[in-house]
Amino acid sequence: MLVINKPAGINSQPNASISKELEGEVTDSSIYTRTYQYLQQRDQKKNVFLRLNHRLDKPVSGILVFSKTSKATARINDAFKNHRWIGKYYVAVICGKLVIDTLIQTPLVPSSSGQSILMESKLNNNNNPRIGSSHFKTLRHFNDCNPRHPSKPLTLVKVQLITGIKHQIRSQLASLGHPIYNDYLYNAPYPIKAGDFPNEMIALHSQELTLSHPVKKEEILRITCPVPDQWQNYFRNCDFSSLKPRV
Repeated sequence: MLVINKPAGINSQPNASISKELEGEVTDSSIYTRTYQYLQQRDQKKNVFLRLNHRLDKPVSGILVFSKTSKATARINDAFKNHRWIGKYYVAVICGKLVIDTLIQTPLVPSSSGQSILMESKLNNNNNPRIGSSHFKTLRHFNDCNPRHPSKPLTLVKVQLITGIKHQIRSQLASLGHPIYNDYLYNAPYPIKAGDFPNEMIALHSQELTLSHPVKKEEILRITCPVPDQWQNYFRNCDFSSLKPRV
């Protein structure tokens, strides 16, 4: 397996559908393609085996897992699908002051807004909703860390993702009235001056992943990833260095 710290603003995989193996010159800049081309150069092979086991939204940063054999692909995919010996933990800076330490379960269906891929936390007669489960816990409140709006409070939360539905964390926090900072797709309320906080980034980061080793099944892997430097550079007077790896 191969683990990458994905920067915000880059797609996990190409937008267009991809074949099982990439061939020839590829021009997209997704993490998948960059990694594939790196392995081609490193191994001096035209075709290499690489599978993306899960995805992060384009504006989200953090841990991204690839597998390099068919056996590892099957086992890691099974772990993700059936939640076997796996834990996925995120941290987020959200708008407003929120006190929470609870499991939230909501039915999620694609929005009718088309390409925006909004998720709505409600039942829809024309769709088959999936139940999204996440555990949210408040870590701390920031009352003077918002450089554009010092009077507006922010909250740092830890999220254990139990199911994996597209935009699950983003939709659930927005439904609580506390969207993720800079997540305008979900109506984040604080306008940001160009050049302050990267426009292609929202304050959501995949920080920790635990899973059984795809070959040595008895070995449990624990992977952690620090929050992006942009967070510390932007949110003044906020110290993210002491973030604990577990909820």
